[in-house]
Order: sequence, then C-alpha cells, then structure tokens
Amino acid sequence: MQKNNQIQFIPGIHSVKEAILNNRNSIAEIWVDQEKTSQRIKELIALAEKHNIPVFEKDNATLNMVLPNTNHQGITALTEGFNYTELTDLINSSSSLKGKRLFLAIDHITDEGNLGAIIRTAAFFGVNGVIIPKDRSAKVSGAVMKRSSGGYNHVPVSLVVNLGRAIEQLDEAGFWIIGTSGDGKETIYDFKFNGDILLILGNEEKGISPVIFKRCHQTLNIPSSGKIHALNVSVAAGVVISEIMRQKQNAI
Repeated sequence: MQKNNQIQFIPGIHSVKEAILNNRNSIAEIWVDQEKTSQRIKELIALAEKHNIPVFEKDNATLNMVLPNTNHQGITALTEGFNYTELTDLINSSSSLKGKRLFLAIDHITDEGNLGAIIRTAAFFGVNGVIIPKDRSAKVSGAVMKRSSGGYNHVPVSLVVNLGRAIEQLDEAGFWIIGTSGDGKETIYDFKFNGDILLILGNEEKGISPVIFKRCHQTLNIPSSGKIHALNVSVAAGVVISEIMRQKQNAI
C-alpha cells in the first residue's frame, strides 16, 4: 500500500456518506456549513457521531475557500488522502481470478471528472484494478472521489512511475494488452475477449501515446452509426467495459 499523507477534502452529501460507511478509518473530521439544517445533513452528522468522527461547524466562506468551484452541498470530510495499491500487490491479490481479470490503464488522462467517471464505471462493472501514471495525469483527489460517487472505495487503484514498465509487467504476467483507438484494427464487437485483459484508455485529446500504443497486442475501435465519430473517454470506457463483461458473462 502506498501511503498518501496529504489531507484531502471529500465534498458532497453522497460522497461523505460513502466515505463514512466504507472508509471511515481515514476520516479525520467532518466540516458542516453552520447554516445547513436539512434532514440529510442531520442524518450524516448522526452517522458520523455513531462512528466517533468529530463534526465541526464552519461558515460557508471557509468551505468555499478550501473547495473552490465545487458543489460541496455544505459538507466535506477531511481524510488522510487516498491510499494507492502497489502494482505487484494488485496482481498478486487477484491471482485467484486468473484468466478472468480486467484491469484498466489510464494513459495520462488529465481531467479529474473523466478519471472519477471511469473509476465509478470500473466499480459498477467489477473491474479488478485501475492503473494511473504518477506524472502528467489526474490523481485520486477529493474531486475525483466525489465524481466517482464512492466508486474509489470499491476498486483498487495503482499509481506507477512508468506506465510502459507497468504494462510490460502485466504482459509478463499473461495479460492481453488491448488499446482503444478510432484507428483500431477491429471493432469491440468483433473481437473475442478471453483471459486476463489490460484495457488501455488514452488521453482526452491525443489518445494513446505512441510508446504505449506499440505495446498493445491488439487495438480496437467503437463503431459509430451516427454523425459524431468520437466519444468522451469516460463514455468510451463504459461502452468497451460493458462489452468485455458481457462476453465474459456469456462465457461462464
């Protein structure tokens, strides 16, 4: 486990509730807007007190200062920060699922909203792990936690120094390396997804970088039947993951 000692703010009613129920040991305290008196806020305060988490009232200006341009809904949890899983631990801890695993590799996606949405989708479909590079990439911040709607509690995320080396390690472990691209050789519906799979998702503007693209065993595209020929990366992730899981379920 890679410890992250940086304090992070998890904003929003649903996200704070998820943090209390699934990740409460890392919550230092909860801040509540002193003007907020809704029933949902009162229920969260009671839940926090039940789990011995201190709750402090703050004015709205303070919340806006620590959470600029964020719909915090008058509440935020202060946590120790997200704890990443070492890649080796990610591989070893899922060894009982060998032949059925699905990991995602995020090739320098910088938008926190996209990363949060991808993690939420990964949690929904039961993806076994997400891998992100340390540099030039969004990290699991408070904003990502909120956007994931608690999904970060249910899927391990590994932060790696060298994404290419991480892919090589998974290749050596027997994973089939699949890249997504508009120029992919086959459609996701024609390809047969078998065995352990590492699905690579590219940057919002540039797609998969050339050095990572070369490491793919196969590249696939999502066929378009309309006048728009590209999808947002988080939407594309959902489409591809859904097809992979459909095929895996049908193969059981």
